[in-house]
Amino acid sequence: MYSPEEQKYINKLISILRGNNDDKKIAVKTTLDALKRDIWDDSLRGAKKS
Repeated sequence: MYSPEEQKYINKLISILRGNNDDKKIAVKTTLDALKRDIWDDSLRGAKKS
């Protein structure tokens, strides 16, 4: 499903989210929200134009 490089980052995010440090959880959520906004939504807009 994911390349080995992508899986490395996914595993890191999972380990952070499983931890008890709320600051890290907030940082990860903020990063994922930005990725969704900047990359995912843009790719959907591009697909709809096609």
